[in-house]
Amino acid sequence: LATTLSLWGENELPLIQEIKAGGAFAPATDMAWNNMLGNWKRGIAFPNEMPKDERRRITGGENLYFQTCVTCHGPEGKGLNVPGTDQLLAPSLVDSARVKGKPSQLIPIFLHGLTGPIDGKTYQAGFMAPAAAFGITRDDRLAELISYIRFVHGERASSVSKEEVTKVRKQHGDREAAWTDLELREL
Repeated sequence: LATTLSLWGENELPLIQEIKAGGAFAPATDMAWNNMLGNWKRGIAFPNEMPKDERRRITGGENLYFQTCVTCHGPEGKGLNVPGTDQLLAPSLVDSARVKGKPSQLIPIFLHGLTGPIDGKTYQAGFMAPAAAFGITRDDRLAELISYIRFVHGERASSVSKEEVTKVRKQHGDREAAWTDLELREL
């Protein structure tokens, strides 16, 4: 803890640069440090005209993202490299057509998970668990998480309401299996 506090905000120190480059410690330790360093840069700049309830929704989603998603997608949403390889654990959320696109193709992933290749590329994790596996079961909380991802990693795409999540949940209520990329494209 003392080391962390002493390094707080010192992004240009050689040690911090070496950690970010992935050469300071064993690969798994570098990954853990990178996630922690990503927490230092948290904070969202909202447009002045954005309603307060939408800001709260996105900020709540930021907290959920850093509690659950950062482990695979990284603090900047670009996906994390598997230690010792150049393979990503999970895809980048940044500039993702699905993140920026129709919420009706994104929400199902959080409800049922995603398996297999994405855009023809295979990722080390191979599977994204549904949000319920991380304890996110309420539609309002799911709307917060998706809104954060769309705003921050989707070029400020519109937020998602609780009602949208509930509607998609009802549409696919009988589904038990994780989605595939191809199935989502057909929605």
